[in-house]
Amino acid sequence: MNASAIERVRTLFGIPDVPADLIQEAITVAGASPKYPDGFKNLSQLGVTSINACVQELGIKTSSTREVISDVMTNYNTMEYRAVVARRNGIQDLIEYGNNGRKTERNLAFAITALVATVFLTQERDFFRKSVIKLGFLDEGSGLQLRQKYEAVMRERSVPRPTSPPSVTAASVQDRTTMDEQSLLPPFRQSSEASFSEDTRLPAATSEASLTSECSSFVPFNLSTEIDSLDIVHCSATQSGNSQVITQATDPAQWMDLFDSELCQVFEGPRSMNEMSPPAENCAFSLQATALREPIIYQDTCAVNVNAAIALVEEQMSTAALSGTTRKRKSVNDNNAQKPKRANTVITARWVSSLTEEMERCQLKDSFLPPSVFFREEIELQCSKLDGRWNEMLTSILVQIADSNSFACLREAVCASKSMGSNNARKISTDTSVADRLHILEKLNGENVYNCFLARYHTLELFRDCGGNEGTEDLRIIPYAADKMVTHSGRRGNPTRIALAEVTDRMMTREFPSLASNTVEYKRKRAAMKRHRLLASRFQTFVDAFGPAILCFIQPFNGQIASNGGISDNKIREINETSLKAFVDILNRSQGDYLREVCQAAEPLLQYLVYEDSTITEFAIERTDVDILQLPKGSKGLLRLLKGTSGNGEIDEIY
Repeated sequence: MNASAIERVRTLFGIPDVPADLIQEAITVAGASPKYPDGFKNLSQLGVTSINACVQELGIKTSSTREVISDVMTNYNTMEYRAVVARRNGIQDLIEYGNNGRKTERNLAFAITALVATVFLTQERDFFRKSVIKLGFLDEGSGLQLRQKYEAVMRERSVPRPTSPPSVTAASVQDRTTMDEQSLLPPFRQSSEASFSEDTRLPAATSEASLTSECSSFVPFNLSTEIDSLDIVHCSATQSGNSQVITQATDPAQWMDLFDSELCQVFEGPRSMNEMSPPAENCAFSLQATALREPIIYQDTCAVNVNAAIALVEEQMSTAALSGTTRKRKSVNDNNAQKPKRANTVITARWVSSLTEEMERCQLKDSFLPPSVFFREEIELQCSKLDGRWNEMLTSILVQIADSNSFACLREAVCASKSMGSNNARKISTDTSVADRLHILEKLNGENVYNCFLARYHTLELFRDCGGNEGTEDLRIIPYAADKMVTHSGRRGNPTRIALAEVTDRMMTREFPSLASNTVEYKRKRAAMKRHRLLASRFQTFVDAFGPAILCFIQPFNGQIASNGGISDNKIREINETSLKAFVDILNRSQGDYLREVCQAAEPLLQYLVYEDSTITEFAIERTDVDILQLPKGSKGLLRLLKGTSGNGEIDEIY
């Protein structure tokens, strides 16, 4: 970054002495890579937290309610809004993007909050507060109202106040009862000399200058200036003794009544000015050394001490980073009564644990690690660009498909099929009708892996029997131009959705020809048909790319032997078709040859498990002594389990 860019950042914040090295680091790391280091993430989070504390402080200074503060924080506490603020200030032109960097809203949000944290760490609180306002975090909605209210309060406090007491003579001191009614000092009552010791009394003959100086050290005539210097805020109604004093003190028009009603209670009984003693230590305002006074904190709001709040957040961040847990941001409106906390659990993506297990197997067998084979850096980057709703699940499929866990599930299905006998009525036959197939699907409750495999292939066959392939063959290209829109059967609307709806209608007409379409029963069964059609179309996408046996290597969710869990069919059905096709393309580039070879080798086993026609009744996968879960993905040891030879468990790569 050149010097002009650094000066531009300093101009944005209105602070000329922000360290150049910190600005350089924040701008460079923000555009270097989509994977930021933990230190930069902590710096960005510190910026968000400091802005939160600044908004809370502004709310307290303007006597705003918790609802207003919460509303302001809700408005800007989003990545999109912070990116808008960054773009408004031209941060996108300052970020130095690396080879893997992407120009996204995430980069802008991280950059602006990291720069804010830099200012917070190096500047005074007043400069930091002005910088947050200058950047425009409070330029919209309730934030704008809070800023305008704060500016009005500051203008009111800047109005000049009387700074000197009226002239007081020595003669008037001796008899306070004759004091002029227009004097700013309240009348003091006379007291007997017996109630005070000699060493606490003032000399009788006191000069006018010394008395004036003495009085000015006791009485805060410029009350507004004193309140500003003490950073006094409104006190909670629950505070006893001081609440009324502070509320009145913030109103300059009532400060004279304050002396009459509260401050005069410092003196115990009537006394003269000559007999004045030091005020009590537990009074609301100390009229003595002003340098020793401490600010009164509003007990019913969030803490104003920004440094303590930041220290607490950094401690929570470090704890969360060590434990691997996620931390939810709490609202200002959260109830004081907290729900009982659950024990800390490690929350990680499923594919991370699966990839870790795979790497351990590869290290144990001295094999190539996944990052150098099927989970290369470019593959991981392409997976991260998928739709966020399905990103974790699709990445889990990429890591788990055709690994040792899926082979263990396949072996479990073979053993379950043997225990049910050879004459299994649930297998797919060449003459199975649609009605029989639906009846079989209702009976297959997914109680084991074998039933799950049968349900998958029955759903796929039902889709094919009702013209699913024919209906979706030309749907990969959707014409959006008005002159190219082709309607089906005279119906208006999106041709893709119309064609898919016609597939469901064909399935219903073939299965329930006598059922009227306006009945409740028809709608219920049509909804079930739609679910089967959606799931089968997702299965067909995998089959078209790798072969029919690929469904046996997508590990089901109810596998009893596999250690990393699986993917339920309901989740697969919910995947967007566009996202699924993009994922299958990534899967084909990363491990397509391996998957096609595995599916081809598993064809005899598939015929035995799912279809009636089978000539092989014994397989190596059911009689092997090798620990399947110890074999790395892509090894020849796994292929030998499908090709009819048990082998000796020797591991060689076939990628």
